[in-house]
Amino acid sequence: MNGTRRDAIARLDALAARLTASPLTADRDDEQELPLLHVTNPHLVDVRGKALLTGTILVSHDHHDRPVFCWSDGDMLGHVDDLASAADKVLVALTVAEEVA
Repeated sequence: MNGTRRDAIARLDALAARLTASPLTADRDDEQELPLLHVTNPHLVDVRGKALLTGTILVSHDHHDRPVFCWSDGDMLGHVDDLASAADKVLVALTVAEEVA
């Protein structure tokens, strides 16, 4: 396993650990060429029990060659050194705020 792959796995594990305090679940998939983090909101499911809000995150590099967390479609979540901001963006994207009556 090369250093870049090891670093990506470590970064994804750190993000997953940060998300454990939220209502989301995070499972790393390192069977692919690029390690991935599958994030799911298990509280919002359809009638078959399938999660409605899910996302896949990977570690990529920005135009300055700095490592960043990205959604699988390429949208950047933030730099890997700012775990709090990236975790907050994931939480906002995969949860639904309940209105207070």
